[in-house]
Amino acid sequence: MATGDQFAGLEQFAELKRAIVVCAHADDTETMMGGLAALLSERGVALYELICTTGNTGTHDPELTPQRLAELRRTEARIGATLLGFREMEMLNYDDGELEPSLDLRATIASFYRQWQADALFTFDPAWAGQIHPDHRAVGRAALDALIPSRMELYHPEQLANGVEVGKVNKVFLFSPAT
Repeated sequence: MATGDQFAGLEQFAELKRAIVVCAHADDTETMMGGLAALLSERGVALYELICTTGNTGTHDPELTPQRLAELRRTEARIGATLLGFREMEMLNYDDGELEPSLDLRATIASFYRQWQADALFTFDPAWAGQIHPDHRAVGRAALDALIPSRMELYHPEQLANGVEVGKVNKVFLFSPAT
């Protein structure tokens, strides 16, 4: 890529000011859009990451406990977020491998749309039949399902305290989209 052309091909992201990545696991953002996140950050887009599981079961190492693995994943996620230029990263406490697109998860995601005032969302496409990880499908569905309620004044109005406003996400980009 030519030096003056480092953002060529990113025209669909030209208007983005703030973006949220909603993913299931600590390594999802890096593997699905790490390069894009770094470029967007370099371009001045404020990036925020919401990781929905603790990553507490994703190992074959019998020496690791779920608690220790979750601690390692949280540390790895913070390092990854810093390296890619994220302003904030939050990790929820759902168990790895047991995520469901519940009403509780939807409300939690909506609260982050409101807090971070992102204008764009990056998440998994829950409709892609090839998406075999159930946590990925669940987080994609919950992230999409949270969009409309996050814009409604009467949806969990307690989230709108202390100057927090309704959600503003108006662009959605999906990982591994169904064709």
